Amino acid sequence: MPNITFDQRFQRAFDGGLTDIKFFVRRDGAVTPDALMEDALAFQVAIDSDKVKQVDGVD
Repeated sequence: MPNITFDQRFQRAFDGGLTDIKFFVRRDGAVTPDALMEDALAFQVAIDSDKVKQVDGVD
């Protein structure tokens, strides 16, 4: 993962026009804020690196 923090990555998104972020978490047990931020950052890094593919739907 590139050396970028959660705050740096998402500030870039807000500067680019993003107005809201929502995270829906499905896990057994509690999720810490640090774990959520780590997962969200990893997902954004994957998007930035073209390591994800768009799907038509989730249902």
